[in-house]
Amino acid sequence: KQPLAYSIHDVNLPPFSAHVVRQVLKKAKRNSATAIDGWNKKLITDATLAEDSIVDSLCVLMTQILRGQFNPLAMQCLRAARVVAIPKPNGSVRPVCVSNFFIKITGAAAVVKGGITCSDAQYALGGRGGGPTVVHKLREWKKRGKAIFKFDITNGYNELPRALVERALSVRNMCEYLRAFFKTIYYGPSDMLLFGPGGGVS
Repeated sequence: KQPLAYSIHDVNLPPFSAHVVRQVLKKAKRNSATAIDGWNKKLITDATLAEDSIVDSLCVLMTQILRGQFNPLAMQCLRAARVVAIPKPNGSVRPVCVSNFFIKITGAAAVVKGGITCSDAQYALGGRGGGPTVVHKLREWKKRGKAIFKFDITNGYNELPRALVERALSVRNMCEYLRAFFKTIYYGPSDMLLFGPGGGVS
């Protein structure tokens, strides 16, 4: 939990358009884990195919999330994430958070509005076959006599102060939608829920 040290600003950005929402849903990964709220791409896509007006409702919902227009309890539920501990070969675990589906697509819409794209050196996002691409590039560089360094940063989970990220977004004059999304979602602490045997939650 890392609440920001400042008060959230009044966000009054124009609502998301149906075009942006459709673009986000189309790009969403079909095989990604079901979110903590039970929603995933297939469910929401099937819903929009059955009733087209749901897209317009999503525009309203995502804009309200961006503006933080829900009561504190609702925002707390939206910010909550399910913690999954994935075992690592050395006996430790890798913590992974599965957040709210509507938070995910709202963030993706903010990225689309900002026209933000991944760096050419980013292979995990924004494309397919990132792993094999990295392997082939490493082999090519090795044949050229290049030295390859591997860095493994440990214990980096949730370590970056949120206020520092907000300052970086401001200094770099990033898209207002992305800055508003960050302030709205990360203003308060994020509850991390761990589901145990028998349906227990801690």
